[in-house]
Amino acid sequence: MEKTDGLITTEEQWFKVEQMLFTYSEEEKEENNLNKLNANLILRPQFLTLDFAMLHSGYSRVETALYGFIKYFLYNNERFYCTNEQLAEMLCVSENTITNAVAKLKKDWLINLTYKIKSSGWKIRFIRLTKSVFPTP
Repeated sequence: MEKTDGLITTEEQWFKVEQMLFTYSEEEKEENNLNKLNANLILRPQFLTLDFAMLHSGYSRVETALYGFIKYFLYNNERFYCTNEQLAEMLCVSENTITNAVAKLKKDWLINLTYKIKSSGWKIRFIRLTKSVFPTP
């Protein structure tokens, strides 16, 4: 982002608020557009593999599919930070189902969760695999 000379000043009862105007460069706009397009492609895979050992160990289809997608995604990426909303849309389930599946995978030590607080107060969840291969029963 580039700082401009634009400044918005408002005065309240006992204080003054100054807001700076920032603009995006053309390169940043193009990069943001590409990232958005790539995110849509990544979250619409043609197929997912299901680990039958997981299914036969008592994990649900959603938990197994979610674990498989996380494993697939992390094969070529360092970080996995999809939202529950994105995952729910991809797997055609509710966000609550995704929340429960993530909790189950975490409880069973298949994944590890870390969080990063953004300056805007938003929290980003990063998921890492703790096991690269699901143990066979």
